[in-house]
Amino acid sequence: MRRFLLAAAVLGAGAAAGCAGFLDRLAAGSTATQGSSSSLDERTVAQGLREALRVGAERAVAAASRTDGFLENELIRIAVPDELRTMTQALRKLGLGDRVDELEV
Repeated sequence: MRRFLLAAAVLGAGAAAGCAGFLDRLAAGSTATQGSSSSLDERTVAQGLREALRVGAERAVAAASRTDGFLENELIRIAVPDELRTMTQALRKLGLGDRVDELEV
């Protein structure tokens, strides 16, 4: 389950970044050809979007996979729920901080 959540968070962030870059390139290319009669067909746009999603996902996975890339990134890190915060603080006071850290990881 943890891997699924990580993948979902990472893919969402990476896809957005990849699509933004693709759309910028797409807009730049379309302004260069505005005067001509050629335009991008649906298949070309779909292929471009797929490629942008692939590149974005690869970059996001690479960023999250590096050492502490997931745990130190507040955008994708899954924190201990507020309902458990009191319990984790009490466990730390009892000297079980390493167990709490294990739970968070």
